[in-house]
Amino acid sequence: MSDEQINLCVKCDERIKEFNQKSLKCNGNCNKSLHYTCSDYNTSQLEFLESNKSNVKWFCDMCSQNKQPLNA
Repeated sequence: MSDEQINLCVKCDERIKEFNQKSLKCNGNCNKSLHYTCSDYNTSQLEFLESNKSNVKWFCDMCSQNKQPLNA
């Protein structure tokens, strides 16, 4: 998988511009990302994830359904 694929949003397939767009990065094997604006999370949930990112793991739909192996 190329770096270009890794930096695409799993929902909109648009490139994630890391310098000015907030996103969630999957902790599963896919390492894909999701724009905050593409997520179904509300502001409070996103703030929680942002402030606890070292303690909270987020998995995309594909990895959370175990359709791909998870990173250890």
